[in-house]
Amino acid sequence: MSFINETVVETKSCQQCQVSFDITDKDLEFYDKVSPVFQDRKYSIPTPKLCPDCREQRRLSFRNERYMYKTVCDLS
Repeated sequence: MSFINETVVETKSCQQCQVSFDITDKDLEFYDKVSPVFQDRKYSIPTPKLCPDCREQRRLSFRNERYMYKTVCDLS
């Protein structure tokens, strides 16, 4: 899924579902922007190994929308 004014730098295959996905120059700019700096040394964030859908699925797997508490109410 390419947008206007973005060039595809690399095409990777997802490690989980084997779907190919593109990494654009804007993605690399973002990773460079959010890379942490410790003691004047910048640590680069690597490009993703999972496709956007698998990454979203992984992030949402930690959500718990059904149960707010694990204990039973003491009132009853």
